[in-house]
Amino acid sequence: MPEPKVKIVLEDPFAELPEEPVEDRARVRFEPSGQEVPARKGKTLLETARTEGVALPHACNGRSRCGTCRVRVLAGPLNLNEIDAVERRTLQQYRVYLPGIRLGCRARVLGDCSVNVEMTAEQAHASWCEKGSSAWRPRGGFK
Repeated sequence: MPEPKVKIVLEDPFAELPEEPVEDRARVRFEPSGQEVPARKGKTLLETARTEGVALPHACNGRSRCGTCRVRVLAGPLNLNEIDAVERRTLQQYRVYLPGIRLGCRARVLGDCSVNVEMTAEQAHASWCEKGSSAWRPRGGFK
């Protein structure tokens, strides 16, 4: 019995990767700049901002310690994950645990939304910070 012929297909390693499925993408609008950018579902607002070149201060580099990446959700609050214990603790620590306030480093995109960046880079730099023995603390708190 003859052996079956095997067809070998070599793929071009430099070919473009297929686009993400539409259901894996969302749109995020950042105010006050008005930038509306694509976002991959499951990524944080901070990751999205970094990828798309949107200014979103983050003094602790996204480690949920400083509160400088906080945003106010303007539209689509159900299109972000629920607040977890780490985010709640950080918001409470800086006395900004208020309705609609989220940390950009913890809020994950689930669908289209709009947020207002609450601090400018200058404000974040001015209010930030000295590293204490066990936690990051802002100078004079957030206003």
